[in-house]
Amino acid sequence: MTSTDVLLVLRGVERHLWWGMLARAVVIGLFGGGVLAAVLTPDAELRSAWLWSSTMTAALLWGVLAAASVRQVRAANTASMMIAAGETDQAERQLMEAVRSFSLYGAAKLLAVHNLAVVSHGRGQFDVAAELCARVLRFARRARRAAYTVTRLLLADCRLNLNDLPAADRALDGLDLFDSRLSLSERLMLLPIRLRLDLVSGRHTEAADRLWHKVKLAETLEAPRAALVHAMLAIACRGVGRTTEADYLDRRADLYHDRTEVAAQLSGTLDAPTSAAG
Repeated sequence: MTSTDVLLVLRGVERHLWWGMLARAVVIGLFGGGVLAAVLTPDAELRSAWLWSSTMTAALLWGVLAAASVRQVRAANTASMMIAAGETDQAERQLMEAVRSFSLYGAAKLLAVHNLAVVSHGRGQFDVAAELCARVLRFARRARRAAYTVTRLLLADCRLNLNDLPAADRALDGLDLFDSRLSLSERLMLLPIRLRLDLVSGRHTEAADRLWHKVKLAETLEAPRAALVHAMLAIACRGVGRTTEADYLDRRADLYHDRTEVAAQLSGTLDAPTSAAG
């Protein structure tokens, strides 16, 4: 997906979100207008006719719009499964179709845009993914919805890969690794991103803080990411002079995954990836 594609997608999404709000307002207005007319009408038969006609018209219109919207929700959910299965090209086609279609449900539209960001991130198009994530968060605020935590994490990772450290910090602002309001999956996503950001920013003390709590979290990750987190924690410990813990964490990282791959992931991101190899 190119920057031009992103611009067109986001313009269409913004337009559809407004149309969705307008459609909901029209349906409510039809029903409310019928009720008001019935209240102001003295004739009982006419009052019943107003109520029946307004209710049926609003219900019929809502049913037609909802039916079209449900298809989009299903398409977005199917695309999520395709992404998990690695079928990114097919997922992208389905998501592009979903974001270009009208929907009453703003959350479903934003989920489709978020999933497009996931596809772009997986392809290394971090600038495209960052723009999509940023717009999802902006649309969510406009719709008075809570900001999506996962989208913020994805945005932070994109900005980190683009070496935009202040923007990555802003994306993670207020997200505490040990906040009980975060789900376990969200904390596991946050852990490597927060560690990497702290290390690249030279905040070794913060990275090594509550070390063994972070180790416990890392032990629940899949092997490659567990090895990466242990290696980053080892670098943090060396940065604050805790060499005994650093050596232990290096050995743990070696047990989890091939150290060559871990060093390759650290290379170019941290100042001293080779020093973590012990």
